[in-house]
Amino acid sequence: VQEAVKRADAETKLKLEKIQEIKRLNNQIETVQSELSKFEEQLDDCKKYKAFIDSLTPTEFFHDQDLKRERVKNRRTLEWE
Repeated sequence: VQEAVKRADAETKLKLEKIQEIKRLNNQIETVQSELSKFEEQLDDCKKYKAFIDSLTPTEFFHDQDLKRERVKNRRTLEWE
């Protein structure tokens, strides 16, 4: 009888520990999901700001930047050869 009580107590203790672990993990999941949501919102804001700034920037600027990047890329390629 005492063995059964001890075994039941041990099982109860293990069950409570597992429940606490599950709660802790669920809290961590909620925290990460909350952070992810916040970062997604920040990303959306950044994309909107970029689109707005790009709409104000003359297209010649983008063309010039592309040419500069291409020249740098070609120069680096030549340096490696």
